[in-house]
Amino acid sequence: MMVADTLTVETNTIEGPGEADKNTDAHGFTVYIEGNEPIRFVNMYVPPCGRDNIDDRTQDFDPEAWLPHGERLIIACDTNGHHAEWDSLKAEDDVGRRLYEWLETHQMSTQNDPDTPTRVSGTTFSSPDQTICGKGWDGELQWTVLDERFSDHFPIVFKIPLKKPRSKVQGPKRFNLKKARWEDFTRESETAF
Repeated sequence: MMVADTLTVETNTIEGPGEADKNTDAHGFTVYIEGNEPIRFVNMYVPPCGRDNIDDRTQDFDPEAWLPHGERLIIACDTNGHHAEWDSLKAEDDVGRRLYEWLETHQMSTQNDPDTPTRVSGTTFSSPDQTICGKGWDGELQWTVLDERFSDHFPIVFKIPLKKPRSKVQGPKRFNLKKARWEDFTRESETAF
Protein backbone atom coordinates (compact mmCIF):
# COMPACT_ATOMS: atom_id res chain seq x y z
CA MET A 1 0.00 0.00 0.00
CA MET A 2 1.37 3.43 -0.89
CA VAL A 3 0.67 6.60 1.09
CA ALA A 4 1.80 10.11 0.14
CA ASP A 5 4.96 11.10 2.03
CA THR A 6 3.36 14.43 2.93
CA LEU A 7 0.98 12.68 5.36
CA THR A 8 1.63 11.76 8.98
CA VAL A 9 1.66 7.97 9.33
CA GLU A 10 1.99 5.85 12.46
CA THR A 11 2.69 2.11 12.28
CA ASN A 12 0.30 -0.06 14.32
CA THR A 13 0.88 -3.47 15.80
CA ILE A 14 -1.79 -5.95 14.84
CA GLU A 15 -2.41 -8.64 17.43
CA GLY A 16 -2.65 -11.71 15.26
CA PRO A 17 -2.93 -13.82 13.35
CA GLY A 18 -0.48 -15.65 15.67
CA GLU A 19 0.04 -19.37 16.10
CA ALA A 20 -3.49 -20.29 15.02
CA ASP A 21 -2.77 -19.01 11.50
CA LYS A 22 0.92 -19.15 10.62
CA ASN A 23 0.38 -18.31 6.95
CA THR A 24 -1.48 -14.98 6.98
CA ASP A 25 0.57 -11.79 7.03
CA ALA A 26 -0.89 -8.45 8.13
CA HIS A 27 0.43 -4.96 8.84
CA GLY A 28 -1.37 -1.88 10.08
CA PHE A 29 -0.91 1.86 10.14
CA THR A 30 -2.89 4.99 10.92
CA VAL A 31 -2.92 8.12 8.75
CA TYR A 32 -3.52 11.53 10.29
CA ILE A 33 -4.87 14.28 8.03
CA GLU A 34 -5.60 17.76 9.32
CA GLY A 35 -9.29 18.41 9.80
CA ASN A 36 -10.22 14.69 9.65
CA GLU A 37 -10.48 11.83 12.10
CA PRO A 38 -7.54 9.38 11.92
CA ILE A 39 -7.96 6.57 9.39
CA ARG A 40 -6.69 3.07 10.24
CA PHE A 41 -5.45 0.77 7.50
CA VAL A 42 -4.64 -2.93 7.42
CA ASN A 43 -2.75 -4.55 4.57
CA MET A 44 -3.24 -8.33 4.60
CA TYR A 45 -2.13 -11.33 2.55
CA VAL A 46 -3.65 -14.81 2.89
CA PRO A 47 -1.69 -17.24 0.72
CA PRO A 48 -3.39 -20.04 -1.17
CA CYS A 49 -2.61 -23.10 0.95
CA GLY A 50 -2.81 -26.77 0.08
CA ARG A 51 -4.00 -26.24 -3.48
CA ASP A 52 -1.55 -28.62 -5.07
CA ASN A 53 0.51 -31.72 -4.20
CA ILE A 54 3.60 -29.64 -3.35
CA ASP A 55 1.96 -27.27 -0.82
CA ASP A 56 1.23 -29.10 2.44
CA ARG A 57 0.23 -25.98 4.43
CA THR A 58 -3.20 -25.90 6.04
CA GLN A 59 -5.52 -22.95 5.41
CA ASP A 60 -6.19 -21.66 8.92
CA PHE A 61 -7.51 -18.21 8.01
CA ASP A 62 -9.97 -17.14 10.72
CA PRO A 63 -10.76 -13.41 10.56
CA GLU A 64 -13.03 -13.67 13.60
CA ALA A 65 -10.08 -14.59 15.80
CA TRP A 66 -7.98 -11.49 15.17
CA LEU A 67 -8.90 -9.20 12.25
CA PRO A 68 -9.70 -5.65 13.46
CA HIS A 69 -12.94 -3.96 12.44
CA GLY A 70 -14.53 -0.55 12.85
CA GLU A 71 -16.00 2.53 11.19
CA ARG A 72 -12.71 4.31 10.38
CA LEU A 73 -10.88 1.21 9.10
CA ILE A 74 -9.91 0.27 5.56
CA ILE A 75 -8.46 -3.17 4.80
CA ALA A 76 -6.65 -3.78 1.52
CA CYS A 77 -6.12 -7.49 1.12
CA ASP A 78 -5.32 -10.41 -1.10
CA THR A 79 -7.14 -13.26 0.63
CA ASN A 80 -7.13 -15.61 -2.33
CA GLY A 81 -10.76 -16.09 -1.30
CA HIS A 82 -13.77 -15.91 -3.57
CA HIS A 83 -17.40 -14.98 -2.89
CA ALA A 84 -20.18 -13.57 -5.05
CA GLU A 85 -20.10 -10.37 -2.96
CA TRP A 86 -16.80 -9.37 -4.63
CA ASP A 87 -16.13 -11.98 -7.32
CA SER A 88 -18.78 -13.08 -9.82
CA LEU A 89 -16.14 -14.76 -11.97
CA LYS A 90 -15.08 -17.63 -9.73
CA ALA A 91 -16.96 -20.04 -7.46
CA GLU A 92 -17.13 -19.39 -3.72
CA ASP A 93 -14.58 -21.12 -1.54
CA ASP A 94 -14.03 -21.65 2.19
CA VAL A 95 -11.86 -18.54 2.68
CA GLY A 96 -14.43 -16.42 0.82
CA ARG A 97 -17.28 -17.76 2.97
CA ARG A 98 -15.36 -17.10 6.21
CA LEU A 99 -14.51 -13.55 5.14
CA TYR A 100 -18.10 -12.86 4.03
CA GLU A 101 -19.48 -14.07 7.40
CA TRP A 102 -16.97 -11.82 9.20
CA LEU A 103 -18.03 -8.85 7.02
CA GLU A 104 -21.70 -9.39 7.90
CA THR A 105 -21.03 -9.91 11.62
CA HIS A 106 -18.96 -6.71 11.98
CA GLN A 107 -20.90 -4.47 9.55
CA MET A 108 -17.99 -4.20 7.16
CA SER A 109 -18.31 -4.20 3.36
CA THR A 110 -16.22 -4.71 0.26
CA GLN A 111 -15.92 -1.88 -2.22
CA ASN A 112 -15.17 -4.25 -5.10
CA ASP A 113 -17.32 -4.40 -8.18
CA PRO A 114 -18.03 -8.17 -8.42
CA ASP A 115 -17.76 -8.04 -12.22
CA THR A 116 -14.35 -6.32 -12.25
CA PRO A 117 -11.42 -8.76 -11.93
CA THR A 118 -8.36 -7.91 -9.85
CA ARG A 119 -6.22 -10.79 -11.17
CA VAL A 120 -5.59 -12.71 -14.37
CA SER A 121 -3.82 -16.06 -14.70
CA GLY A 122 -3.46 -17.05 -18.34
CA THR A 123 -6.99 -16.50 -19.62
CA THR A 124 -8.73 -16.90 -16.23
CA PHE A 125 -9.93 -13.77 -14.48
CA SER A 126 -10.92 -13.55 -10.80
CA SER A 127 -10.99 -11.21 -7.80
CA PRO A 128 -8.92 -12.61 -4.92
CA ASP A 129 -8.18 -9.02 -3.75
CA GLN A 130 -10.63 -7.05 -1.65
CA THR A 131 -10.91 -3.48 -0.42
CA ILE A 132 -12.91 -3.63 2.81
CA CYS A 133 -14.22 -0.77 4.91
CA GLY A 134 -16.57 0.06 7.75
CA LYS A 135 -20.19 0.70 6.77
CA GLY A 136 -19.62 4.43 7.33
CA TRP A 137 -17.40 4.47 4.22
CA ASP A 138 -19.74 2.22 2.21
CA GLY A 139 -20.39 3.86 -1.16
CA GLU A 140 -18.07 6.76 -0.31
CA LEU A 141 -14.76 5.31 -1.51
CA GLN A 142 -14.03 5.61 -5.21
CA TRP A 143 -12.75 2.14 -6.12
CA THR A 144 -10.98 1.51 -9.44
CA VAL A 145 -8.89 -1.25 -10.97
CA LEU A 146 -6.21 0.02 -13.35
CA ASP A 147 -5.82 -1.62 -16.75
CA GLU A 148 -2.06 -2.05 -16.44
CA ARG A 149 -0.24 -4.87 -14.68
CA PHE A 150 3.15 -5.40 -13.11
CA SER A 151 2.29 -8.91 -11.89
CA ASP A 152 -0.70 -11.25 -12.22
CA HIS A 153 -2.72 -8.72 -10.15
CA PHE A 154 -4.15 -5.46 -11.43
CA PRO A 155 -3.37 -2.36 -9.34
CA ILE A 156 -6.32 -1.20 -7.22
CA VAL A 157 -6.76 2.50 -6.47
CA PHE A 158 -9.25 3.84 -3.99
CA LYS A 159 -9.86 7.46 -3.16
CA ILE A 160 -11.12 8.53 0.24
CA PRO A 161 -13.44 11.53 0.62
CA LEU A 162 -11.91 13.91 3.16
CA LYS A 163 -12.73 17.28 4.62
CA LYS A 164 -10.39 19.95 3.36
CA PRO A 165 -8.60 21.73 6.19
CA ARG A 166 -9.62 25.31 6.69
CA SER A 167 -7.08 27.59 5.13
CA LYS A 168 -5.82 30.45 7.20
CA VAL A 169 -6.42 33.21 4.68
CA GLN A 170 -5.62 36.63 5.99
CA GLY A 171 -7.75 39.44 4.72
CA PRO A 172 -6.47 42.95 4.08
CA LYS A 173 -5.13 44.80 7.08
CA ARG A 174 -7.63 47.16 8.61
CA PHE A 175 -6.96 50.32 10.51
CA ASN A 176 -8.87 51.52 13.55
CA LEU A 177 -9.42 55.15 12.62
CA LYS A 178 -10.80 55.98 16.08
CA LYS A 179 -7.38 55.26 17.59
CA ALA A 180 -5.48 57.39 15.09
CA ARG A 181 -3.45 60.32 16.47
CA TRP A 182 -4.86 62.89 14.05
CA GLU A 183 -3.05 65.89 15.53
CA ASP A 184 0.35 64.19 15.07
CA PHE A 185 -0.63 63.10 11.54
CA THR A 186 -1.66 66.64 10.58
CA ARG A 187 1.52 68.21 12.03
CA GLU A 188 3.84 65.68 10.33
CA SER A 189 1.98 65.99 7.00
CA GLU A 190 2.22 69.78 7.02
CA THR A 191 5.92 69.61 7.90
CA ALA A 192 6.64 67.12 5.14
CA PHE A 193 4.76 69.03 2.43
